[in-house]
Amino acid sequence: MKLISTMLLLLRHFECKKMILIINFGKGNLEEGFSYITLQLWSDYSPFPQQFTSCLPANLELKNSCNQWRLQYDQYHQRNSFDSRNNLDDNEDEFDFEDSVTNFSEVDFISFSNNLLETFNQWLNSDNFSNILEKIAAKLNPNEAIRLILNTDNDTLKRLPWSDWEFLNAYPKSEISLSRSHYIREEINIKLRNKVRILAIIGNTQGINVNQEKQWLNQLPDAEVYFLEKPCKDDIKTILSDTKGWDILFFAGHSNTKENTGILSINDSNERDVTINELRCHLKEAIKNGLQVAIFNSCDGLGIGDGLASLYIPITIIMREPVPNKVAQVFFHQFLESYANQKLSLYIAVKNARKKLETLDNDYLTASWLPMIFQNPSFSPPSWVELGGFSPCPYLGLNAFQESNADLFFGRETLINELEDLVKQNYFIPLVGASGSGKSSLIFAGLIPKLRQDINQNWRISWFRPNNNPFEGFVKAISQFTNNSYDRFQELQLELDLENDRTAISNCFNQIIQNFNYSSNLLLIIDQFEELFTLCNKSQREAFLKSVLTAINTVYKLTVIITLRADFLSYLLNSVEWGQLLKQYSPQYITSMNREELKSAIVKPAAFHGVKLKDKLVDQLIDDVYQEAGYLPLLQFTLTELWKQQKKGWLTYQDYETIGGVRTALANYAESVYQKFYQEEQEKIKKIFLQLVTLKENNQPTKKLVTKDNNFVRENWQLITRLASSHLLITNSLEKEITVEIAHEKLITAWPRYYQWIQEHQDFLRWRSQLSNNINQWRNCLQIKQDQPLQLRLFLSKKIEIWKNYQQQKGYLLKDSPLINARIWYKKRLHELAEEEKEFIEKSLKLRRNQKITISLISISVLGTISLVSIFAWVQSKERQLEQLIRYASSQVITSENLKTIIDVLPNYLNSANQREKSNQIKQAMDDYRQILRVANNTYEKIEKDPHIFQNVSNVQDKITNISQQAESSLAEMISKYRLPKLEQQLTNKQFGERKISQMINPDADTIEYDYTQTIYTDALKTTHDIIMSDIGAKTDQNSNDIIDEGEEKMIPCQTLIQIEKLWRKATNNQCGWYGEDNVWQSNCQPFKGNTLTNMLMYPSDVPLLENRLHQCQIL
Repeated sequence: MKLISTMLLLLRHFECKKMILIINFGKGNLEEGFSYITLQLWSDYSPFPQQFTSCLPANLELKNSCNQWRLQYDQYHQRNSFDSRNNLDDNEDEFDFEDSVTNFSEVDFISFSNNLLETFNQWLNSDNFSNILEKIAAKLNPNEAIRLILNTDNDTLKRLPWSDWEFLNAYPKSEISLSRSHYIREEINIKLRNKVRILAIIGNTQGINVNQEKQWLNQLPDAEVYFLEKPCKDDIKTILSDTKGWDILFFAGHSNTKENTGILSINDSNERDVTINELRCHLKEAIKNGLQVAIFNSCDGLGIGDGLASLYIPITIIMREPVPNKVAQVFFHQFLESYANQKLSLYIAVKNARKKLETLDNDYLTASWLPMIFQNPSFSPPSWVELGGFSPCPYLGLNAFQESNADLFFGRETLINELEDLVKQNYFIPLVGASGSGKSSLIFAGLIPKLRQDINQNWRISWFRPNNNPFEGFVKAISQFTNNSYDRFQELQLELDLENDRTAISNCFNQIIQNFNYSSNLLLIIDQFEELFTLCNKSQREAFLKSVLTAINTVYKLTVIITLRADFLSYLLNSVEWGQLLKQYSPQYITSMNREELKSAIVKPAAFHGVKLKDKLVDQLIDDVYQEAGYLPLLQFTLTELWKQQKKGWLTYQDYETIGGVRTALANYAESVYQKFYQEEQEKIKKIFLQLVTLKENNQPTKKLVTKDNNFVRENWQLITRLASSHLLITNSLEKEITVEIAHEKLITAWPRYYQWIQEHQDFLRWRSQLSNNINQWRNCLQIKQDQPLQLRLFLSKKIEIWKNYQQQKGYLLKDSPLINARIWYKKRLHELAEEEKEFIEKSLKLRRNQKITISLISISVLGTISLVSIFAWVQSKERQLEQLIRYASSQVITSENLKTIIDVLPNYLNSANQREKSNQIKQAMDDYRQILRVANNTYEKIEKDPHIFQNVSNVQDKITNISQQAESSLAEMISKYRLPKLEQQLTNKQFGERKISQMINPDADTIEYDYTQTIYTDALKTTHDIIMSDIGAKTDQNSNDIIDEGEEKMIPCQTLIQIEKLWRKATNNQCGWYGEDNVWQSNCQPFKGNTLTNMLMYPSDVPLLENRLHQCQIL
């Protein structure tokens, strides 16, 4: 999708640069030749044309060949019995067929077609004309869109195969149109509206099918379509005169041309035909009222095109010969897709539709010759947007530009070129600017795409944000360089190595460069470098800064770019080593755009989509944003809101006033989103936004990244996703971690309500910010030793609680007045605190109650010469990492390297889960049991596949089985105790519930299909589903894709399945359960209309997996 989107943008870009070649054939014909032809070349680069003159010789053979081809085409058409759209009573043929139909040969038709094409191109290659074309070709760019308008009244010229003119082969974005020799520009009263108004006349359709065209028109999201089916003449005259006006006139049905007059068959009565001349006055009125495009998807339309051209309509599209029904449908579908959906120009849309017809050549010969545009050259062909359609917004609101948005990034071209030169010269580039100055956008949408085009330097580029663990981010960046993915065990080990060896990062880079045979240059981008100072703890920050500094100074062929908020530059300058580095490599400051750059950033993205901004609007936007600090996000957001006001491809100053201007657009939008929620939801929104902000040392609020592990965030995730859909929040997935943050820091000060919340709760936020610092100290208070043997570490893991008690006595937990304050906030705002914050406060309170704790160390003699301080230090950080190992093992592939570690750790982790259950940490304990069960199952499978890992494999398998059974039993007991009572109550009250499956229409098969991934359950059915699938129960759906993947069914405890079965059977007189009399598909269950519980709850492909589990549990 990303590649397709980029190609469409490039195509639109080239459309903006267009050339127009008008060829006026003057007086003449093929019998006498064309003695004076003028060729005018117009371009966007000049308001004045270049003009050439030429001539073409007489060519009677070409005229005869064209007539012969038309004769053969009609015979081919009749011989193949195509459902065509020519008039039903058209028995008067233009040519005398005699008995030639019976002698028709498809090979002959192909021969006639090739002969016509060859004769046609030879004629256009005559010396005088080809010489002029060579001069014109020198001024054309093959990448630009080229419109060729043939100005002639000669009927034979109009019927020649211009689309296959050899001259056009060099210009893939070229398309031909016809025009009359006489044309004028009459005033059209363009109506401003937000939808394209289409009059669709469905005439006599006997023998043909136009349902597809009707369906496609109805599916246009930004069109208002009025269908007039089988009308009489007066109906057409009345509707054409509608003062509201029409933008497009569409006709489908039978038609033909007689004596240069277009005839439409509009119904199946005796007076079914109407000529264009009969509708002339009413068509003229429709054009005056705004009609700009007419499309006749019917046969033999040259007379129709000529008739409408004489009324000076801007654009008419016709089929110049009889057209098979299939050809008409394929053309119209592709045209609509390109013109209305992809918002390409009208000429390119016709070009794409013609190319689509070429794919039908095996079945419908020369089908691509049939479509033809008639244009009034005094008008530009209108885009879909100019007709009133709505184009996708090219502005990004509060989001930063990414590499995929490079084609919409304007205004920083000079700075991008300067940075490109710097990257080739310097090993370190600090990019410094205020919040909202566009640092990240400059790198990702500007510099990176530019460097990727430089094949000589062979850049390999990777990036990351520090977040709260810069080493974890760096490991991810390494995998981007090498295209190798580490499992989480390898990542954790690498993180530990990096954190404790300042040369480790340098060694990684040197190894990568060596692996590429020194042929590649590495570019590492550390975005939002200030997160080192706002989110990371001190020990990690200092270790990371030293490691990066070493890499910059020692690694050849490595360049490092950091983006840093200007208010954090002093943090780096306070370091002697980094101060010296900044002296050697001066910061590159991102300053405000000048007026010309801002104009480019405002106007050019809109031009990509055919939308223009009034000069007054552009000037006012620039004047207003100059008043604001960090204005770029505000500007982008304002333009995003302004885009919704576009009409007919224009944005005006009045639209700008409607949204309230730059200063109030963001506030108004945020407030409007907030007001759409119920009062109860608004209170939760307030707490959510307070979760996403922290106070700096100077009490200035700044945004904060929060993970879904936060209980309050997890419980309100549905509300958060709705806010993210409204672009006030941003949710993201970083490996296994899901995060949320406010869309942009500017929201804090731009939205008065949010700022007021912060002021009202600044005491709580200030305390929480200090608490975060205390927790970081507590977690990383001792220097970690990493050179201990693995088995020794596993032994020490058993003593974790003892060492925790020791560190508490060292004084890293809260005491005295900080503990009193914490206790007050704990009681007031418990529900808003993260689990880690609660744990820290609870342990501090516990320490106060138990001042005298005896520290006993078991088997300390085995530690040999290892110092006691090293032991304490190692255990301090290892508990969390051992827990991480288990959690990542539950979702990662288990390898022989980490298998023994897992087996040693599992019993300890099971004991920990038991302790959490006893202390009523319900959710955490259930989560632990699920993780243990999944790891045990995966481990058992690994041992079965590779039994040679262990000598006493049967003993190891017994050990794993025992752990698995304990975890499954404990999980089932907790589900029974805490989850099943709700289900039992619902079933007792006969609240069985129902299932609602999303339906969608398949336009290709004309059928209704079911989307099981969009299923909604209610009451007892929902509770049962959640117990099986979600984290309130077994959480069988481990990867959250709404289905059961193979192997996940083992996560469902047998005891739970049996208990659910009993509850449902009891409540439904034994009718409803997992299975029916013979299978899991059908039963006599009345509440579910004969479906089983299995069939109701499972996606069809999941049923066999659940059935397999039911067999394993001996329920079936």
